[in-house]
Amino acid sequence: MGQDRKDREGGGAHVTVPARGDGPPNHPAAAGAKAETVAVLADIHGNLPALDAVLTDVWQAGPDLIVLNGDIADGPMPAQTLGRLAELAEAMERSGGDVDAFLRADREFHLASYSAAAPGETSQIIGRMWNTTQHYRREFTKLAGRQAGLGVTHLEHRLLLDCLRRGDADDAERVLVMHIRRTRLELSRHPEIFG
Repeated sequence: MGQDRKDREGGGAHVTVPARGDGPPNHPAAAGAKAETVAVLADIHGNLPALDAVLTDVWQAGPDLIVLNGDIADGPMPAQTLGRLAELAEAMERSGGDVDAFLRADREFHLASYSAAAPGETSQIIGRMWNTTQHYRREFTKLAGRQAGLGVTHLEHRLLLDCLRRGDADDAERVLVMHIRRTRLELSRHPEIFG
């Protein structure tokens, strides 16, 4: 598949691919959908203005999946990217009960938090994990909104941002493991979500 000029300059292409019918429950692929809309992000190389421009296009297009195709960033996380992550953490905190606004900021926050990772299989795994768990994150966000709120989630995002600012990959990993585990445990208390 050829790349257009926007791809070569650090943008993303929107492509349609056949669904395989193997997505998670309530995902278009699991429902037997004929096709999914996919946004492919590649060759960002830590260029925050390019990433922001592409993410604007991505949100407007509303793809079912976002694929990270390597070359996301070179070297340590730029200060601009850390600033953008702080803005996104604040946007999540201000989202109130707006699940869609929270999830847009949450998705962008997490994708940007991985932007300093070396390209390769890990980035691809992260992208696949993110794309296949969207339904569950939406359900968790709704549950948290009805229960105690998202206060702990906001603290976890702030802890992750602190780890990234300090360049501490080990602590960042611990925070992410805790963040994912806590979400998974809460979802396991609601089997109706999976049925």
